[in-house]
Amino acid sequence: MSKFFRNTLLTGVAWLGILGFASAGEPNLIGPAFSDPNQTVPMPEAWVKRGIEYDTEAKKAKADIAITLDQQIFLMLGKQIAEYGKQKGLDIVNQEGTCGISDGFVARKQVDLAGYCCAPDAKQRLPGLKHITLGIAAKVFITHPDNPVNDLTLEQIRKIYLGDYNRWSEIPGLQGAPNRPIHVVGRLHCKARPGHWRLLLDTDNLFTPRMKEVSSIPDMVSEVMAKRDSIGYETFTNILHYQKNPGPKFLRVEGQDPHDQAAIATLRYPIYRTFALTIWEDKAMRNPHVDGLVDFMLEEVEKLGPEHGFVAVSRLREAGWRFHGEEVMGHPPQPPR
Repeated sequence: MSKFFRNTLLTGVAWLGILGFASAGEPNLIGPAFSDPNQTVPMPEAWVKRGIEYDTEAKKAKADIAITLDQQIFLMLGKQIAEYGKQKGLDIVNQEGTCGISDGFVARKQVDLAGYCCAPDAKQRLPGLKHITLGIAAKVFITHPDNPVNDLTLEQIRKIYLGDYNRWSEIPGLQGAPNRPIHVVGRLHCKARPGHWRLLLDTDNLFTPRMKEVSSIPDMVSEVMAKRDSIGYETFTNILHYQKNPGPKFLRVEGQDPHDQAAIATLRYPIYRTFALTIWEDKAMRNPHVDGLVDFMLEEVEKLGPEHGFVAVSRLREAGWRFHGEEVMGHPPQPPR
């Protein structure tokens, strides 16, 4: 693909991507933010009729509720959930995992609730599952503290990850940018799920071959801190958990601070990750304790400060995000940039 064609395409598809939809043409640079909530994956009748059966750990603990959460939700809410269980007299077995681990527990019907760092994809829309948005968090772009760069536009970041800019000094309008190669770092997790890094570039083959791909959150932080001309991305919660002092520098995007919850909610800070929960909709399968736990989790994320860069559902509704039941499905109206 020529640079001219690719850059022209960027202009045409950027707002379709920001609004939650990929463009109709080929190729697409920006992926969808959400999947179709009306889709349901067909499953065998035996699976549909099967009830919840806890795994060995939850059975051994004689759990009242069995849950699994991705790393960030576990970091944000794990202690609060344990305290909630004590206050309510409930034995909650909470297993830390990943989106893939949560998928496995749900597909095997071994948990009452699962948490994800991404919006659900089409294959996750199993019969009887209810999807609930917990909130969104800024995708934070980070660099080494010794890098003089402080602020980038989303288009500049996208071109860095495309490989259109290979040196900091090649980026137009960056005053004091060093004439050194950009060390690009990426973590391409949850490739099938919409949103997250796919709002930057839709597929892994669009990223520059010069990018250093890492597989874990701590590797992302350590790789960025190892080279002064690096750029990478993560959420605040994960960065702060895995960083060693000094930590990385947080870049502003479009002039906006990723700590600013109002800027994230209105997409003035334009790139984010969606955090989701799933529970069983069928009352015959639904643990009677799970609704209270979901309400508690939604209340607790309302209390999170700007250090998490996290925006709870109430702020999203106020900002005009579109919902399908309790699941966010579309962005608020955006003024032209």
